[in-house]
This record gives sequence, structure tokens and C-alpha cells, in this order.
Amino acid sequence: MYPTLPTRRNNLGSVDVVRPPQPNPLGEGMSNKMTERERKEYEEQIAEFFRKGGVVTKCATGETSDISETSVWKKSAGRPKKKK
Repeated sequence: MYPTLPTRRNNLGSVDVVRPPQPNPLGEGMSNKMTERERKEYEEQIAEFFRKGGVVTKCATGETSDISETSVWKKSAGRPKKKK
């Protein structure tokens, strides 16, 4: 026999299945928020980027650059034919 899931009645009188809590995909005790140490390291990396002359360019909506015109799935010569 299959195991049954626990159920409860909702405020409309129908039955809801109570699902057990799912494990965190990031791991035990982890969250998608940065710790103070990670945030400090991140800020240092950004500052280093700007010190080295890095520039952030804000593009208009829908604007593309020359790089985006080439496809990552571009056609190539493929494998050489097998010699008979």
C-alpha cells in the first residue's frame, strides 16, 4: 500500500494535502543572501574593477551591440568526413 500524505481541512471545507517542508537547494543553513564577509569581498572586487579603469555602460532598452549579432550556435565546418 502507498503511504498517505497528511491532510487538513481548509476554510472552504475541502481537503488540502499537507506537504512536508522541502530541503533548501542551497544547502543546510544557506540562503541566497550574502554574508557580511561575502558583501565586503564583493564591494572590494567592484572597487578594484573601477580602479583598473573599468566602465559600466547603461544601454537603452532593446539596444544591442556588435557582439550580440554573432550567434553562439553559429554554423561551423563540423567533423571532417571519414576517409574510405
